[in-house]
Amino acid sequence: MIFADKLIRLRKQAGLSQEDLANELNISRQSVSKWEQAQSIPDLDKIIQLSTFFNVSTDYLIKDEIENGEDIKLQEFSNIRKISMAEAREFLDLKKKYAPLVSLGVSLSTPTLNRTISIIWKKNSLKPNMASKDSADSLKKTTEAPIQKISCWE
Repeated sequence: MIFADKLIRLRKQAGLSQEDLANELNISRQSVSKWEQAQSIPDLDKIIQLSTFFNVSTDYLIKDEIENGEDIKLQEFSNIRKISMAEAREFLDLKKKYAPLVSLGVSLSTPTLNRTISIIWKKNSLKPNMASKDSADSLKKTTEAPIQKISCWE
């Protein structure tokens, strides 16, 4: 289906006349008529306006091979909170500030922890059975050096 046919279909589904659609887009009725008769095509900014107005993707409007607009309807995202630029900037600043902490957390992740536990087990002759609560308790009791607390907070 070509753009002109899709436009006619969408306009009629919305119950609009060419004049009504023209008023919504701040253009002349003749422009809408030419688009629907495939005599001309709208500029990109008008295609985007049409997409937003009819709640369909620009792909649906432009690509001839996409027939069913129902499959490509843009979803209503009523449950998503919109944020201001100030909130976005604050989030990015915090993300940048705490990136070293995240990096430290990743570096102290499971492989490093497992290696440390293995060393302690060998040093204290414990069997690596972490499923047993007794093994975990004895590991805590027999560790000679206390675990150092690393503080990265400002």
